[in-house]
Amino acid sequence: MKMKKGIWKGLITGRTAVMLIAVLTLASALGWVFSEIIPKDINFHEDIYRAKWGNFTFNLVNYLGLHDPFHSFWYRGVLAFFTLSLLLCIITGWKVLIVHSFSFSPPSFLRKGAGKAPAMEISWSKLARSGIEKKDILGYYEKAFGREIEIDTTQISEGYSKVAAYLKGKRYRVKSRETDEGVLFSALRGRWHYPGNMLFHIAILVITIGGMIGSFQGKKEIMYARKGDVLTLYDSPLSIRVDRFNIIQTREGEIRSYITELSFLNSSGDSIQSEKVEVNNPGRYGRYDIYQSTYYVDEEEFAWARITYRVGENGRAESIVIKPGQKIALPSTDWTIEVKGYSPDFRKGKKGYYTGSNRMFNPALRIEIAGSYGHKSGWLFLKYPSFNFISDLPAKFSVDYIEPVYYTGLQISSNPGTRLVILGITMAAVGLLFLFCSSYRLLKGKVGKEGLFIIIARESGGKISKREISGMKKDLNIILRDIVVANAGKER
Repeated sequence: MKMKKGIWKGLITGRTAVMLIAVLTLASALGWVFSEIIPKDINFHEDIYRAKWGNFTFNLVNYLGLHDPFHSFWYRGVLAFFTLSLLLCIITGWKVLIVHSFSFSPPSFLRKGAGKAPAMEISWSKLARSGIEKKDILGYYEKAFGREIEIDTTQISEGYSKVAAYLKGKRYRVKSRETDEGVLFSALRGRWHYPGNMLFHIAILVITIGGMIGSFQGKKEIMYARKGDVLTLYDSPLSIRVDRFNIIQTREGEIRSYITELSFLNSSGDSIQSEKVEVNNPGRYGRYDIYQSTYYVDEEEFAWARITYRVGENGRAESIVIKPGQKIALPSTDWTIEVKGYSPDFRKGKKGYYTGSNRMFNPALRIEIAGSYGHKSGWLFLKYPSFNFISDLPAKFSVDYIEPVYYTGLQISSNPGTRLVILGITMAAVGLLFLFCSSYRLLKGKVGKEGLFIIIARESGGKISKREISGMKKDLNIILRDIVVANAGKER
């Protein structure tokens, strides 16, 4: 039983909180880094990434969910543990915070030398004799060696009233109790400081719960489509249709952006809305956010290509346009040409050729020539024509252009915890406003026969400065002086 209590207490200590915040921050930073450097579509292009990374690395990345880290088991574990610790902290601490903020009472006993040293002390004797100069020999002697001045009960009450009025003018709430020693009082300011602290903690809890809901119940998926394809949104009868996909390039040929024009379809397949989705400019359909994430060209799929050939050394160059599956007779010959293979990024390894990526980095066509020379085949390279080779054929072939079939890559995501996160952020802003715009201060003091003293019982959100204490003491000296001057005259 004691061990269980020790575990629970350990979860709500300040050290545990700091450690969990550090771990969560590190996990979030790593998640952001992994989501930026690791492609989100590794399962869609598994063969490509296995060939590029190797089986071990691919399996490790897939197991740890590094392509989608915020839905991985390790991130969910950190988030769940942080949520548990924060929830226990709020459950065990809310009563104390409420008591500090809205419930305070005057002390039942307060004596100099007990507990904290007085932040401020005013003696009636010193106050009454503070204006005596050295030339007043009798007065100066009395100031140095005279007995302590005391005030009666009526003057104590009058003195407390002046102190309470002054503190109320400083936005303190004051409560008092009369005793044989004098008037004991407590003064409280900044009562919304601790509720702001509590609201901020609750806001962080709401944000983390929203994050957990998004991590466990939210979904993120990369979907690819060509022009005219219809994509069904997961867990929904709704769908979207790709009407057009444009790649915007600079004059130098570099890709600047890409845009997908979409039609949103209802459950009957009717178009109810059209929208353009661009990089950094997502669209929204129902509970789904649609981001322009990427694009690719598929292996073995192209729209058409233009091939130039020349028979003999002095023959005339002629061009043809060919599409996948076509077998075209070449004019002035008895040959036919057919495309037997296509790779957008041709690579060659120990096991033969493979496609290195889904981008047009090294596009190539494998053609087959059939005719009087039999069946001859070879690769034609768009960017590196010097590597073109077809053996035992008195002709030269080259590929001038390849029109790929572009697939737009749309990231479809839904996060049911988004509203909770937004609510939590709003609550956190309000909590921080209360927390930093109000400093909690609880003063306890006594107005007695010998004088006034005040101690700082509790403070949070910034300590009371020596300058502020000095200013309060100076003001109270002026306010209380007239009470004891009369007594000083009687004593003399």
